[in-house]
Amino acid sequence: MCVSGSPYAFLAGQNVYTSSDLTKTCVAALRKLKSKIGLRPINEDVSRNWVFGEIDLYRVDISVNFRFDSEEQVLRVLTQLRRQLAETRGSVNKIGTTVYWSPQHGKRYQILAYAKGPLMVLKDGKDKSVISKEYERLIDDCSDILRIEVRLRRSELVELNLDKAWKWKKNTAQEVFMRYFKRLKILNVLSGRLDEDELDNVPNNLRPVSALLKLGADLDGIYKPRTVSNYRSQFKKLGIDIRTPWREAKTIPLLKIMKSKCRLAKSPAWLKKPNLDKK
Repeated sequence: MCVSGSPYAFLAGQNVYTSSDLTKTCVAALRKLKSKIGLRPINEDVSRNWVFGEIDLYRVDISVNFRFDSEEQVLRVLTQLRRQLAETRGSVNKIGTTVYWSPQHGKRYQILAYAKGPLMVLKDGKDKSVISKEYERLIDDCSDILRIEVRLRRSELVELNLDKAWKWKKNTAQEVFMRYFKRLKILNVLSGRLDEDELDNVPNNLRPVSALLKLGADLDGIYKPRTVSNYRSQFKKLGIDIRTPWREAKTIPLLKIMKSKCRLAKSPAWLKKPNLDKK
């Protein structure tokens, strides 16, 4: 039997705030499914294997919610992130408010970034007859959330030795997420007009380069390739990506913002959670 979908959404009616205990979530979802469709395991061994997490995994999505000041700021961050990822290896696509970064065309894994609020509103518009008051509160809660999602496919799960539910321990989801999140290599980018305060934070040897970039100059037309590569490395150590073209409109300091733990959205106290330990 193959089950596809969001186990937590099946159990709780929402997948905004979920559990990192993959085994418990999968087992609880299978129990509920078993009850709904009258499923009977062929023997006790199969039933026991479920409980112990002997479940093959073909895709796992790990998500983290970042809270910003407004939906407008979330959309600005997404625009900036898409522009920066376009300078890296891997294809970058945008559908609606979702940005897809797909190394090797996403055959092994993808990383998604999207505004959760607009997505929730779209779902809300499909069938308002099933929307509860709690779900309406949840839609409001998501209005300023940016979600980063790591989507692991079967080949990647096998490579990581995480292709069975029981292999996912207490901190596995967090550790795996951070491993892939770092691959985004989120950095700040140069924008806005030349500013003396910004120059004060740049080493003396990089100030002329920073000034040129702030004037919209193309370094490739001024310096030799090896020199440009050296400057890129030096700016990268400062947390600045100079591969992304300078823009006059002031950008958001992504590196600083995304590293802040206070950006992590916490589950509201009023949100109901399923009992994953139910026998």
